[in-house]
Amino acid sequence: MHFSPLIRSKRTAEVIWGSCKEEIITDSELREIDLYSLQGLLKHEGKAKFGAAYHQWQIDAANFNIDDHYPIRELWARARSCWTKILTHESRSVLVVAHNAVNQALVATVA
Repeated sequence: MHFSPLIRSKRTAEVIWGSCKEEIITDSELREIDLYSLQGLLKHEGKAKFGAAYHQWQIDAANFNIDDHYPIRELWARARSCWTKILTHESRSVLVVAHNAVNQALVATVA
């Protein structure tokens, strides 16, 4: 099992995994999207503070740039890296416990 290092994911993974003998693997690449300076702001705060950048985030997330980062592209790169680990894992089955944006990125980058 691979899961995000965030506590909510860890708790969910432990409940699902139950008494299984195989180890639970924490993978930092499964952490939620990092929105840098926009992180933690309410929508109205993001709009007020970042105006055009916030609008870009809403209409064209793949090209959204903040603090010299492209958060969606970074998330997709992490998702692709996770697929490599998942597909080369020695088990026949792998359970991934992650967050909404990460789950979407995994689906978007499956090849």
